[in-house]
Amino acid sequence: MRLYFYGGAQVVTGVNYLLDTGQSKILIDCGLLQGDKELEAKNYEPFAYSAKDVDAVIVSHSHLDHIGRLPQLIDEGFKGKIFATPPAVDFTRLILQDSVKVLAEKARHAGVAPLFSQSEVDEVMRHFVATDYYKQTPATADINFTFHDAGHILGSAIIELEADGPPSPNGFGETSPLRHSSGEASKKIVFSGDLGHPPAPLLRPPDYLTSADYVLVESTY
Repeated sequence: MRLYFYGGAQVVTGVNYLLDTGQSKILIDCGLLQGDKELEAKNYEPFAYSAKDVDAVIVSHSHLDHIGRLPQLIDEGFKGKIFATPPAVDFTRLILQDSVKVLAEKARHAGVAPLFSQSEVDEVMRHFVATDYYKQTPATADINFTFHDAGHILGSAIIELEADGPPSPNGFGETSPLRHSSGEASKKIVFSGDLGHPPAPLLRPPDYLTSADYVLVESTY
Protein backbone atom coordinates (compact mmCIF):
# COMPACT_ATOMS: atom_id res chain seq x y z
CA MET A 1 0.00 0.00 0.00
CA ARG A 2 1.33 3.42 -0.93
CA LEU A 3 0.34 6.97 -0.13
CA TYR A 4 1.31 9.86 -2.39
CA PHE A 5 1.07 13.59 -1.67
CA TYR A 6 0.21 15.76 -4.68
CA GLY A 7 -0.81 18.81 -2.67
CA GLY A 8 -1.45 19.80 0.92
CA ALA A 9 2.12 18.86 1.91
CA GLN A 10 4.72 21.61 2.33
CA VAL A 11 1.92 23.95 1.27
CA VAL A 12 -1.46 24.61 2.89
CA THR A 13 -3.68 24.57 -0.20
CA GLY A 14 -4.31 22.16 -3.04
CA VAL A 15 -4.96 19.14 -0.85
CA ASN A 16 -4.71 16.01 -2.99
CA TYR A 17 -3.65 12.63 -1.57
CA LEU A 18 -3.60 9.41 -3.57
CA LEU A 19 -3.91 6.08 -1.76
CA ASP A 20 -2.94 3.04 -3.82
CA THR A 21 -3.70 -0.33 -2.22
CA GLY A 22 -2.46 -2.36 -5.15
CA GLN A 23 -6.07 -3.23 -5.97
CA SER A 24 -7.63 0.23 -6.17
CA LYS A 25 -6.74 3.91 -6.09
CA ILE A 26 -8.64 6.64 -4.30
CA LEU A 27 -8.12 10.35 -3.77
CA ILE A 28 -8.61 12.22 -0.54
CA ASP A 29 -9.69 15.70 -1.69
CA CYS A 30 -8.77 17.36 -4.97
CA GLY A 31 -8.21 20.99 -4.15
CA LEU A 32 -7.18 24.18 -5.87
CA LEU A 33 -3.72 25.59 -5.21
CA GLN A 34 -4.09 29.13 -3.88
CA GLY A 35 -1.45 31.75 -3.13
CA ASP A 36 1.02 33.56 -5.36
CA LYS A 37 0.91 33.53 -9.17
CA GLU A 38 3.58 30.85 -9.47
CA LEU A 39 1.67 28.50 -7.20
CA GLU A 40 -1.71 29.14 -8.82
CA ALA A 41 -0.22 28.55 -12.28
CA LYS A 42 0.21 24.91 -11.26
CA ASN A 43 -3.59 24.53 -11.40
CA TYR A 44 -3.27 24.54 -15.19
CA GLU A 45 -0.83 21.63 -15.20
CA PRO A 46 -2.10 18.06 -15.71
CA PHE A 47 -2.23 15.79 -12.70
CA ALA A 48 0.91 13.78 -11.98
CA TYR A 49 -1.19 10.59 -12.02
CA SER A 50 -3.73 9.18 -14.46
CA ALA A 51 -7.21 10.41 -13.53
CA LYS A 52 -8.63 7.49 -15.50
CA ASP A 53 -7.06 5.07 -13.02
CA VAL A 54 -8.61 6.67 -9.93
CA ASP A 55 -11.55 4.63 -8.65
CA ALA A 56 -13.13 7.09 -6.19
CA VAL A 57 -12.69 10.42 -4.43
CA ILE A 58 -13.52 11.10 -0.78
CA VAL A 59 -14.01 14.77 0.09
CA SER A 60 -13.33 16.05 3.60
CA HIS A 61 -15.15 19.38 3.15
CA SER A 62 -16.19 21.91 0.56
CA HIS A 63 -13.58 24.66 0.74
CA LEU A 64 -12.05 25.40 -2.65
CA ASP A 65 -8.57 24.22 -1.67
CA HIS A 66 -10.11 20.77 -1.15
CA ILE A 67 -12.55 20.56 -4.11
CA GLY A 68 -11.43 23.10 -6.71
CA ARG A 69 -9.71 20.72 -9.13
CA LEU A 70 -12.54 18.20 -9.32
CA PRO A 71 -13.66 19.62 -12.70
CA GLN A 72 -10.17 19.08 -14.09
CA LEU A 73 -10.09 15.55 -12.68
CA ILE A 74 -13.20 14.68 -14.66
CA ASP A 75 -11.88 16.45 -17.76
CA GLU A 76 -8.83 14.17 -17.56
CA GLY A 77 -10.96 11.02 -17.48
CA PHE A 78 -12.13 10.27 -13.94
CA LYS A 79 -15.33 8.16 -14.07
CA GLY A 80 -15.88 7.13 -10.45
CA LYS A 81 -17.91 8.30 -7.49
CA ILE A 82 -17.18 11.30 -5.28
CA PHE A 83 -18.22 10.81 -1.66
CA ALA A 84 -19.04 13.65 0.75
CA THR A 85 -21.48 14.37 3.56
CA PRO A 86 -24.89 15.73 2.45
CA PRO A 87 -24.12 19.33 3.55
CA ALA A 88 -20.72 19.14 1.84
CA VAL A 89 -22.40 18.10 -1.42
CA ASP A 90 -24.72 21.12 -1.24
CA PHE A 91 -21.90 23.52 -0.39
CA THR A 92 -19.68 22.10 -3.13
CA ARG A 93 -22.30 22.97 -5.72
CA LEU A 94 -22.62 26.53 -4.41
CA ILE A 95 -18.89 27.13 -4.06
CA LEU A 96 -18.00 25.75 -7.48
CA GLN A 97 -20.82 27.70 -9.12
CA ASP A 98 -19.65 30.91 -7.46
CA SER A 99 -16.06 30.15 -8.41
CA VAL A 100 -16.95 29.96 -12.10
CA LYS A 101 -17.49 33.74 -12.11
CA VAL A 102 -14.59 34.58 -9.80
CA LEU A 103 -12.05 32.42 -11.65
CA ALA A 104 -13.29 33.63 -15.04
CA GLU A 105 -12.60 37.22 -14.01
CA LYS A 106 -9.13 36.32 -12.71
CA ALA A 107 -8.40 34.42 -15.92
CA ARG A 108 -9.50 37.38 -18.05
CA HIS A 109 -7.07 39.69 -16.26
CA ALA A 110 -4.28 37.12 -16.55
CA GLY A 111 -4.97 36.45 -20.23
CA VAL A 112 -5.57 32.74 -19.76
CA ALA A 113 -8.54 30.39 -20.09
CA PRO A 114 -10.85 29.91 -17.08
CA LEU A 115 -10.12 26.81 -15.03
CA PHE A 116 -13.66 25.47 -15.42
CA SER A 117 -17.15 26.36 -16.65
CA GLN A 118 -20.68 25.96 -15.34
CA SER A 119 -21.23 22.89 -17.53
CA GLU A 120 -18.15 21.28 -15.98
CA VAL A 121 -19.50 22.01 -12.50
CA ASP A 122 -22.76 20.31 -13.48
CA GLU A 123 -20.79 17.26 -14.60
CA VAL A 124 -18.86 17.16 -11.33
CA MET A 125 -22.06 17.15 -9.31
CA ARG A 126 -23.37 14.10 -11.18
CA HIS A 127 -20.54 12.08 -9.65
CA PHE A 128 -21.35 12.95 -6.02
CA VAL A 129 -22.77 10.45 -3.55
CA ALA A 130 -24.10 12.03 -0.34
CA THR A 131 -22.93 9.90 2.59
CA ASP A 132 -24.01 10.31 6.20
CA TYR A 133 -21.71 10.64 9.18
CA TYR A 134 -20.87 7.45 11.15
CA LYS A 135 -21.96 5.11 8.35
CA GLN A 136 -19.28 2.72 7.14
CA THR A 137 -19.37 2.88 3.36
CA PRO A 138 -17.46 1.00 0.66
CA ALA A 139 -15.46 3.33 -1.58
CA THR A 140 -14.01 0.42 -3.55
CA ALA A 141 -13.93 -3.36 -3.18
CA ASP A 142 -11.08 -3.16 -0.66
CA ILE A 143 -11.51 0.28 0.97
CA ASN A 144 -14.26 1.23 3.41
CA PHE A 145 -14.59 4.65 5.01
CA THR A 146 -16.52 6.41 7.75
CA PHE A 147 -17.11 10.14 8.13
CA HIS A 148 -16.71 11.70 11.58
CA ASP A 149 -17.50 15.32 12.42
CA ALA A 150 -14.47 17.62 11.99
CA GLY A 151 -16.22 20.70 13.38
CA HIS A 152 -14.58 22.93 10.75
CA ILE A 153 -17.55 24.01 8.61
CA LEU A 154 -20.99 22.53 8.09
CA GLY A 155 -20.51 19.08 6.59
CA SER A 156 -16.78 18.85 7.27
CA ALA A 157 -15.47 15.39 8.06
CA ILE A 158 -12.60 13.44 9.51
CA ILE A 159 -12.14 10.48 7.17
CA GLU A 160 -11.50 7.07 8.72
CA LEU A 161 -10.36 4.51 6.15
CA GLU A 162 -10.07 0.76 6.47
CA ALA A 163 -8.01 -0.64 3.62
CA ASP A 164 -7.52 -4.34 2.98
CA GLY A 165 -5.17 -4.19 0.02
CA PRO A 166 -1.99 -6.32 -0.07
CA PRO A 167 1.28 -4.74 1.04
CA SER A 168 3.71 -3.56 -1.60
CA PRO A 169 6.30 -6.23 -2.58
CA ASN A 170 9.00 -5.00 -0.20
CA GLY A 171 6.59 -3.66 2.42
CA PHE A 172 7.41 -0.05 1.70
CA GLY A 173 5.98 2.64 -0.54
CA GLU A 174 8.10 4.83 -2.76
CA THR A 175 6.68 7.94 -1.11
CA SER A 176 5.40 6.80 2.26
CA PRO A 177 5.64 3.37 3.92
CA LEU A 178 2.30 2.02 5.04
CA ARG A 179 2.56 -1.41 6.55
CA HIS A 180 0.85 -2.72 9.66
CA SER A 181 3.39 -3.53 12.38
CA SER A 182 2.04 -7.06 12.67
CA GLY A 183 2.58 -7.68 8.96
CA GLU A 184 -1.16 -7.84 8.32
CA ALA A 185 -2.48 -6.19 5.17
CA SER A 186 -5.51 -4.51 6.75
CA LYS A 187 -4.87 -0.98 8.02
CA LYS A 188 -6.86 1.87 9.51
CA ILE A 189 -5.82 5.30 8.26
CA VAL A 190 -7.32 8.57 9.50
CA PHE A 191 -7.25 11.82 7.55
CA SER A 192 -8.16 14.68 9.86
CA GLY A 193 -9.10 17.20 7.18
CA ASP A 194 -9.31 20.76 8.47
CA LEU A 195 -10.27 20.72 12.14
CA GLY A 196 -12.55 23.50 13.33
CA HIS A 197 -11.63 25.31 16.51
CA PRO A 198 -14.19 24.87 19.30
CA PRO A 199 -16.14 26.36 20.87
CA ALA A 200 -18.18 27.39 17.83
CA PRO A 201 -21.84 28.18 18.58
CA LEU A 202 -23.18 26.73 15.32
CA LEU A 203 -20.90 23.70 14.99
CA ARG A 204 -20.17 20.66 17.08
CA PRO A 205 -16.59 20.18 18.28
CA PRO A 206 -14.47 17.67 16.35
CA ASP A 207 -15.01 14.01 17.12
CA TYR A 208 -12.21 12.13 18.86
CA LEU A 209 -11.07 8.87 17.33
CA THR A 210 -9.37 6.45 19.67
CA SER A 211 -7.45 4.12 17.36
CA ALA A 212 -5.68 4.10 14.02
CA ASP A 213 -2.58 2.63 12.41
CA TYR A 214 -1.73 5.94 10.73
CA VAL A 215 -3.04 9.47 11.23
CA LEU A 216 -2.53 12.38 8.83
CA VAL A 217 -3.24 15.63 10.64
CA GLU A 218 -3.82 19.02 9.05
CA SER A 219 -1.97 21.52 11.24
CA THR A 220 -3.10 24.97 10.06
CA TYR A 221 -5.95 25.09 12.53
